Amino acid sequence: MRLRALATIHGYIKEKSATSSPTYRSGSPAKTIIRSEAAYKRSEGSEQVGQLKGEGCTAHAFPIFFSFSPMYHLMPASIINLRRIVLPEISNWGVTMYPSPQAQAYDRAITVFSPDGRLFQVEYAKEAVKRGATAVGVVCSDGVVLAAYKNTSSSLIIPESMKKIFEIDSHIAATASGLIADARRLVDIARLEAQRHRLSYAEPASVELIAKNLCDIMQAYTQYGGIRPFGVSLLIAGVDGTAKLFEAEPSGALTGYRAAAVGMGKKEVEEFFEKEYKEGMTVDEGTALAIKAIKKSGDMKLTSDNIEIAVATLKKKEFSVLSPKEVEKYLK
Repeated sequence: MRLRALATIHGYIKEKSATSSPTYRSGSPAKTIIRSEAAYKRSEGSEQVGQLKGEGCTAHAFPIFFSFSPMYHLMPASIINLRRIVLPEISNWGVTMYPSPQAQAYDRAITVFSPDGRLFQVEYAKEAVKRGATAVGVVCSDGVVLAAYKNTSSSLIIPESMKKIFEIDSHIAATASGLIADARRLVDIARLEAQRHRLSYAEPASVELIAKNLCDIMQAYTQYGGIRPFGVSLLIAGVDGTAKLFEAEPSGALTGYRAAAVGMGKKEVEEFFEKEYKEGMTVDEGTALAIKAIKKSGDMKLTSDNIEIAVATLKKKEFSVLSPKEVEKYLK
């Protein structure tokens, strides 16, 4: 029975010229053609690594894809036969089954753990967060404060067009650092969940419920191929009986805080909070502390145009964004 199977694989591609011996290069697609099993058997004993000789039979690469394919049961018969023909003789080709860690490129796929148990794409997403502008949150005795620095790199930018604090529900808001486009997508999801909860139960959703829902979605984006993690961290704050503050990381991890920071200078800001934060602070004191913390993140000049502040109190149970004049009061 004659077989003709064409496969695109990850492994090795052979480059052959008239003046040089065959060499292999990692990371290039290659074609493998097996035309008959009989021709393959006649090629045994070939001295040339990776080259099968015989009538109507050439093999340019080792089809490593098929040896690990979870879709084996969906493959056409010709592909399955190709797998059975080629794999038993790979040891004769001189091709290693397990390349070195450098060649395996664990950072290219979100679904592959490195030998030390790391998901590099998630770590790279966290690096994107570290490059973002600083945002902080502070829980107070009578409410919660969110503050975010807006990195206006040009005088032509309209500051009001750069939103860093997003309302999810009247009593819940979030700020972000990293890829703000990713943050907007997550905020839209959170808004829908908040409205579904209101319609289903005739009551506002709790802050923790919304935060957990977002983290579940963020975690799902670290578990499946063909998608990437969200390159953003969120500080989700609100009032639902008490003031609450949560951080949602690209990995989907959820952590509650009294005071927290995301973005550039996170370590310095949180060290400042550990020294200066006091339980029982009022919203006014918390706002002043948030501005001082942002100043610790880098050498930047804060103005009412490049900083955004939102406050929710236990009395009103809704967020309000401070006007430029109100922000100026805290900057003096």
